[in-house]
Amino acid sequence: MSSMSAVRAPPRRCARRSSPGRCASARSCMSMRCWRRCRPSRGRWRCRRSTRWRRRRPTARSHGTSAHRASRSCARWRSRPTTATSSPRAVPAPAPGPRSTSSRRARWTSSATGRGWASSAEEGGAMKNDFDVIVIGSGAGGGVVAGELAQSGCDVLLLETGRHFTTESFKRFEAKASHDLFWPMRFAPLPDGDVVAFLSGRCVGGTTTVNTKVALRAHEQDVAKWHAATGLTNDEGKAFALTDLEPYYRRVEDLLGVRERSDWEKCVYTVRKGFRALGADLEPVLSYTSNECQSYGSCLQGCPTGGGKSTAITYIARALPLGQLDLRTQATVERIVFEDTASGRRAAGVEYVDASGTRHVVKARTVVAAAGALNTPQMLMRSGLRSPALGRHIGLHPARLAYGLFDEIQDSHRVYPISAHCMKFQRDEDGGFVLEASTVMDPIAFATTVRDESGPLWGQRLVDAVRAYRRYAGVLAMVNDENNASVGIDAQGAERIEVNLNARERQRIDAALNFSRNALRAAGARKVYWTGLISTHTQGGCRMGDDPARSVVDRHGQVHGVAGLYVADASLIPRTVSVNPSLTVMALATRLAERLAMELTEEPSPAA
Repeated sequence: MSSMSAVRAPPRRCARRSSPGRCASARSCMSMRCWRRCRPSRGRWRCRRSTRWRRRRPTARSHGTSAHRASRSCARWRSRPTTATSSPRAVPAPAPGPRSTSSRRARWTSSATGRGWASSAEEGGAMKNDFDVIVIGSGAGGGVVAGELAQSGCDVLLLETGRHFTTESFKRFEAKASHDLFWPMRFAPLPDGDVVAFLSGRCVGGTTTVNTKVALRAHEQDVAKWHAATGLTNDEGKAFALTDLEPYYRRVEDLLGVRERSDWEKCVYTVRKGFRALGADLEPVLSYTSNECQSYGSCLQGCPTGGGKSTAITYIARALPLGQLDLRTQATVERIVFEDTASGRRAAGVEYVDASGTRHVVKARTVVAAAGALNTPQMLMRSGLRSPALGRHIGLHPARLAYGLFDEIQDSHRVYPISAHCMKFQRDEDGGFVLEASTVMDPIAFATTVRDESGPLWGQRLVDAVRAYRRYAGVLAMVNDENNASVGIDAQGAERIEVNLNARERQRIDAALNFSRNALRAAGARKVYWTGLISTHTQGGCRMGDDPARSVVDRHGQVHGVAGLYVADASLIPRTVSVNPSLTVMALATRLAERLAMELTEEPSPAA
């Protein structure tokens, strides 16, 4: 029997049952998955997750049954080592670097929160409170810095406000993934009455766990804007240029195994016909995915095969076995702690709150803030920092999805979401937008965001649109903006986001949407829908530059006027890059890690 309603009451009450219809071994999980694994058997109830009523699984077996993987109260297990870029089921220990005398080896465990690697402190040992470096956030910036510094021998504490999920725990269940893996949806009102929706990951790996892993370098024009915006220069005093990031891009690409995605499905070729009819074309994207990618289309719910190379299963996973990295999840940083010295103010540690509500103060020589472009500025504000540029000059990289309804089934939800792009309009003078194909949102997001000329769909029109879900192909349009948004906190400490789009930005947004709709119609779509504005590539807020009046951190990522405090996420970027920014954030983080490694260990990081 497969449903709760089909389960009958047992003839006799099982000694392990704690309540009618549910066995005691399921006490720690009230999920439907647990309930459905309870079955009547020979006059007794038994839970299929219980070890009392079944023979214990052999220890040599690494994963067990699907029921075992679903459990949050299973016995611990250990994995077998394979390659450094495989899924977290099996992570090898790389060549050891210099060790701190206070370091300890992490262990591969299964815990009540679905974690993978966990430090001995999480397993009941004494909590250490003094480190070389504290990194706040584990995404494209923080995960890279923490992993690289641990590899270099630094004693690193990585704090993540979200939870740690293993590859086996990822399921394409949209509602649960949205709750477990993402920050609650944020909205900012626009003067015309519409809103912008902000999406970002909240779990180990941050947004790299739930993005599409597109690996594109910034355009030369994008980086050229940085010097004009903040006076940013390189170590030679010249205007910062794309060539200054070249070695760090190459380091990240090599480590993640960036490859071309030319394995297009039917829906991409469908959309391509429309682009060619309008004098444009699609070409394969580059992505940090491996051959383990099965093109399930579940990137936004976490990759279930380990094919998507998030920082969780690359930088962080390969560093944990060294014992130099202490990962603490569900740890929300309240403020950064400072001390006054003879040479001025410097960061001395952080105060964070764990899942139980207990406060902890942890000390470190260096603190790296990498909580994301919306969160890092607020954290610095709550820590008492003041800067005329803090929280300002945020870029949305505003985006829209357009959907074309075709006569034939496209199954755009069952492909690698972004496998092709069009760069014809990338430069500002050419239009100022980038187009990617071809995917559609999962059903809940689709139904709650789809609209047409009359506005959001509802009633029978919405029902008809959703019924045709398998026949849509999509285009994602991302627009170059001018960093006119801001984030801050009000008198009560609540988040406040303001967005002001100027005439040029609105013109680009309209042009991108119009081309997307026309391309879908030229490809044969008999009806076209689209979404409102979304921001998944938020950048800026702690801009990098030489001028403290226009920037928050210097060319190395250190906060102006505060020793030992650095920023290493997308908030560093002075002007929005025109493509998916995760590779650029990782390159900037690698650059910072190289410098910190030399300062803290007097030895170069692996990036050197």
